[in-house]
Amino acid sequence: WTTYLFKITSQEAANLQQKVSELCEQAQKKGIYHLEVSATIQRGYRVDVRLGHVEQLEYTNDKALNITVYDGRRKGSASSTDLSTTALTEAIDKACRIARFTGEDSCHGLAEKEYLAFNYPDCDLYYPWDLSPSQAIETAKQAEEAPEFRIF
Repeated sequence: WTTYLFKITSQEAANLQQKVSELCEQAQKKGIYHLEVSATIQRGYRVDVRLGHVEQLEYTNDKALNITVYDGRRKGSASSTDLSTTALTEAIDKACRIARFTGEDSCHGLAEKEYLAFNYPDCDLYYPWDLSPSQAIETAKQAEEAPEFRIF
């Protein structure tokens, strides 16, 4: 049985959004007006329990930014786990360089604006647990022992 914790602060989310905005501005300065950016922050830990024993307790503190640029019908992608301005500049440069050397594909490119979503529904999917590692271990052990999850 595995338990996860994922919790970020609103300040971290705002900082990440600012980094994405900076990246878009850098792309525009390079003449790239069509790009996709995904950014993530993952912090927490993972507890794996099997047969009542802890198999793994892993702490995670990851940040990542992925960018795909579309230069005409050419596409280039790059990513970085370093969110400094210098690293993001390098990532956009690499994505642009890759796009210049890829073959044209009539299917590359972003959808027309009228097909893009701008209002996203709240899917109510965020439920962070504020558990200590020892509480997470105990929760995982209890879940493993629950009759509906017993497979042996």
